[in-house]
Amino acid sequence: MAKHTNLETRAMIGRKLALARERSGMLQHEVAIELFGVEQKNRISEMENGKTLPDAELLQVMCSLYHVSVDWVLGFTINPELNETESVAGVLFNSVGDLLSENLNALTFQLSLLCSNHISSFPKSLSLQLLEHSKIVVNEYLSLNHLDQANDAQFKQSIMDLIQTVKACEKDRAIQFNSIAKGMEDIFERDENDVQEKILLDLKKSKKSRFTQTTLKKGSGEDKQLDFLAGEGLR
Repeated sequence: MAKHTNLETRAMIGRKLALARERSGMLQHEVAIELFGVEQKNRISEMENGKTLPDAELLQVMCSLYHVSVDWVLGFTINPELNETESVAGVLFNSVGDLLSENLNALTFQLSLLCSNHISSFPKSLSLQLLEHSKIVVNEYLSLNHLDQANDAQFKQSIMDLIQTVKACEKDRAIQFNSIAKGMEDIFERDENDVQEKILLDLKKSKKSRFTQTTLKKGSGEDKQLDFLAGEGLR
């Protein structure tokens, strides 16, 4: 099975496959018969021209047929000589790397989802309960059509203050929620190389600032140097 990848990689691998076939003395239709059992010379031509790229299994078979190493075709080594052990190990290593990358991304996403669900399962805090009860009171007040005129103005002002407090609490909660969501998104999308680079920079900064101040006394409070040769230290 052949697959598509970036043009530069396909072109490089295609040139190597064509060179390996020519070194083995085989024609394209002969290779097609060996690989597919029929004369599908166009498939070999497409691979050698960089239009398509053989998958790991087909590439391994082609390299064995040409007696060259997979690492040489992939550009990992300048030695075209076939070494079965190294060739298989190279293919497996690259395949495992791709597989691990996909699995780690999926695992990170699942962990983020589990953390989010776990946090949402926490019991409501007292401040959150107060906010919800306040919203209920506000909604009930807004639904009333009549109040005692004597107490209406004072009660209305209290309710308006409560409404402003509720709005402020909701805004603060939204900011906190967005910060948590942004943090989880950063964890999911972060580049480990960037993280390691930041850690190294922090370490360098800490080394520079760790001993910035001297512990020696300065100014007029410095101890007088004693001249032992003059007998001062013996007094």
